[in-house]
Amino acid sequence: MSGPAISTVINALKEGERVKIAGTLIGVNAVEGGLKMDDGTGMVDVIFKDPKMKEKIETYNSGDQLVVIGRVSEAPSKMEGEILRKIVGFDSDRYRQVLEVWKDVRSKIKESNGLS
Repeated sequence: MSGPAISTVINALKEGERVKIAGTLIGVNAVEGGLKMDDGTGMVDVIFKDPKMKEKIETYNSGDQLVVIGRVSEAPSKMEGEILRKIVGFDSDRYRQVLEVWKDVRSKIKESNGLS
């Protein structure tokens, strides 16, 4: 784990980035330590190499709302997962709106610092 994870949506994933995504679990492959998530913009397969994570994944069910932090290995369809958390009361539409606001703020900060 190195550097901060950038909050983003699945269809904006870029290879090599460390990201945080939130969405709905649509499939689990506990044998391989993987899961498939959908955030309304796309789907991504997340693989966890840590054996402890494979055990954790077995306790999750389709429809669970999750947050995953990891590194994008093949944009925008595959990630190597590092951290996995279940969330309750997740509103995907509201989350995407907040991400758009933050994207605009980051852009304005870069512009004001002459980094654009």
